[in-house]
Parts: sequence; structure tokens; C-alpha cells
Amino acid sequence: MDNETLKKIADDWFLTEPALFAAHCTFPIAENNAMRCMARINKGTVEISTAKLASMSYKEAEERLRVEYIRILLKHPFERKPTGLLPASPSLASDAVIVSNYQLKHTNAIAPEEYNEPRGESFEHYCRSIDNILRSFKALDLSASADLERDTSSGNKNEETLQKDGDSTADSDNNVIQNKENNGQEEESTKSDSQPDGINDSDDDNGDIGDEMPDSATQENEQEKPISQKAENEAADNAEGWEEDSLMQEKVNSLIMEIANADNWGSLAGNMEAFIKATLEVKMDYRKVLSAFRTSVISSHRHLTRMRPNRRTGFEQMGSIYELRTQLLVATDCSGSIDDKALSAFYSAINRFFKYGTEEIDVVQFDVKIQDISTLKRNRTDIKVNGRGGTDPQCVFDHVKQNNHYDGIIFFTDGFFAPPIIDFKLKAKVLWILNNKTNYAQSHQMLEETGRTCWIEY
Repeated sequence: MDNETLKKIADDWFLTEPALFAAHCTFPIAENNAMRCMARINKGTVEISTAKLASMSYKEAEERLRVEYIRILLKHPFERKPTGLLPASPSLASDAVIVSNYQLKHTNAIAPEEYNEPRGESFEHYCRSIDNILRSFKALDLSASADLERDTSSGNKNEETLQKDGDSTADSDNNVIQNKENNGQEEESTKSDSQPDGINDSDDDNGDIGDEMPDSATQENEQEKPISQKAENEAADNAEGWEEDSLMQEKVNSLIMEIANADNWGSLAGNMEAFIKATLEVKMDYRKVLSAFRTSVISSHRHLTRMRPNRRTGFEQMGSIYELRTQLLVATDCSGSIDDKALSAFYSAINRFFKYGTEEIDVVQFDVKIQDISTLKRNRTDIKVNGRGGTDPQCVFDHVKQNNHYDGIIFFTDGFFAPPIIDFKLKAKVLWILNNKTNYAQSHQMLEETGRTCWIEY
């Protein structure tokens, strides 16, 4: 990776763009030379094509990265998009929002007015309108291709007809030629009277003009298109990894609040600052987070059966059945700082997993040590809580070290403890759910070193 260019960009942002620098420090960077765009956001990671980065000037590369980090602050890569869009539409819509509120000097982002759209509209509005425009041009291209194919086919048939006519009149042409040789002066005089000089040249010129007209029309049509095919392909790659992600949205919300508290937006001050702050109205739904987390840790288990035919040999050999399962461990903080209302909300959230099809869940109650381990196979409302001491989740990771078969671990806690030490290869994904938004704001950076974070409202 071109570390020198990236280091210089980070150094410049540290001095002049504190908001972009904060975003740069929050999201990891990875190299990806297979994509057609220079940089993109792919599920929380900033991917960079070093080959394309090396081919750009410093100012162009810096502004291209600037656009990607502004996308992060606007949360476009993590929002729900209208369904059925063309691959390039979300990225182009994001460009339209950015250009509406921020001046770019070295990036060829298309402004809304080039789509005949006003400035200041929402991301969703531009998604739909730009998608309709792209689809209309694709329909025109398909229609033009069909017309060209019909013209080509018709031209081939005309050539065959002319060839047959030429063969059938060959003798007649020879007689005409012979008459011209014998009666040269008479033929020349007749030609002068009946056919003015230059008429054949004029016919050829008209034929050339007729052939050029479709090309001229095509060029005019190309000029009307707001985006080239190359730029559309790059935009499609840019938005390939965009998907709705509540955890990432909340991660960006926390970042925005930190920037707003420092009140140092750099060049983003003004319209872009107001636009970014307006996105803070989105609230996290922990129920969606739990559902998405379960989906991310679900695994497929295969076993053989005589009740299903083998795809290659039929019933001569056993077929396969795949069952979707997940092994979850839920660790509930039962220290003295967690009140009964929070514990009730925690177990209410645990019971939701049975609605998602989970058959059983291992539940651990902990404070400074594990107080209770049980397996839930159905909803439970009568929960007895033990402990009520301090808080140290290290005991839960020590337990997992000896039982490292879980697909996912969910902690319900307040976040007031020292960072846990994980000195083994942890197979499970980790989700920390804090008991309120205030504790989340204080603890999420520490907890995100081991997993994802959110909070529960009750």
C-alpha cells in the first residue's frame, strides 16, 4: 500500500481537517486492487486500490479519500436503500448529496443539476431519480442496438438481391458496353443531354451523408448522458458493499457527537456540518441488532439421510440435509450497579431469540466471577439473580477458553470494568449491549476492540 501518500493525507488532516481525521482514525483501511474505483466503504472498512492511488496526483487522491470519509459521516454506506436499484445508483446519489453541500475541486462528481434535479434533496430521492435516468438511457441503448441489428440484417438481404440482379443482367450490360464502343460520340452526347455532369458524385455524397447521420445522432445522444459507462462501472464497484447496518450507524453517530462536542469541523463547517448533524435523529433499534447478529453467527450443519436422494447418484447413496443452527452464549452482568429493571430488559431481549428460531441458549450470570450457568430452551420469566458484587467479564472469557465452541457471545452490562484479556483464538463473534446510551458513549471505544456495541432502551 502507498503508505507515504496515506500518511501525508493523515498528517494534513490532523492539522486542517479534525472531523475527517477522526473518521480516518475510527475506521480500518485495507488494500483492494481488484475494484475499479480508487476507494470505497465496504462494511465498515475503507478499501483502497493502490494501483489507482499511484496514478493520481496528491490533490486528486486526497479529495477522492475525502469524499469517502464524508460518505461515512453521512452514513450512506450503512443506510437502507430503496429496493431494486441499479448497482451504480446509490454511489451516484451519494455524490449528488455531497456536491449539493460541499465544494469539490479535483473530483469529477456529478452535480444534481446535470440530472435535471435540484440541489438539497435527500439521499433516497436522488437514489430513485438517478436510477430512473440510468434505466431510461439503458432502454435507449437497447433500442438502438435492436435497430442496428435490423438494419444490418436488411443490408445483407439487399446485397444478396443486388448480386442476383447483377448476374441476371450481365449480358444486357455487355451489349450496352459494346454499343458505347461503337457509337462513342453519340453515346457521349446522349449522356450529356440526359444526365448532367457530376450527378454520380452527388449521389455518392448524399450516400455518405446518410451514413453519417446516425453517428452524429449517436454522438449527440452521448453528450446528453450525465455519466460515462466507465464512471458508472466505478460507481457500481464503489457501492458494492453498502448495506443497512444499525451498529455502524450508531458507531458513526457517536463519532459525530464527539466531533460536535469539540466543535471543530474544518472545511465541513456550514451546509455539510448541518446536513451531518441532521442524520443524528436516527435511533438504534436493538431488536434489529440482535436479529442481525444472530444471522451473522448462524452456521450450517450437514448430515446424511436415506430419505433424500444424492444429487449425483440418486438413491444409490445417501443424500444430504443442511440444518441452520447457532450456538449462543449470553452473559448477563448481575453486579450491584445493574438494577432489577435493567435485568428484566436483558432477559426480555434474550427471550426474543426464541422468536427467531433459536432452540436453546446458554446463559451465564457474572459479576467478578461466574455465579450461574444454565441452558434456556424456552421463554423464561421467573429469573433468580445471584451475585451483586463488582464487574469483571474476564471470568466469562476464561470460561469460553475452556469451551470454545460458541458461534456468538452477547454481553448485557453497564461497561464499567477493565478491558478483558483474550489470550486465545476466539472463534465466536462478540456483541456488547450496554444498559443505556450514556454508558454506551463512555465505554464503546474500549469494547469495540473485542466486538460490536450498542445499547438497549427500556
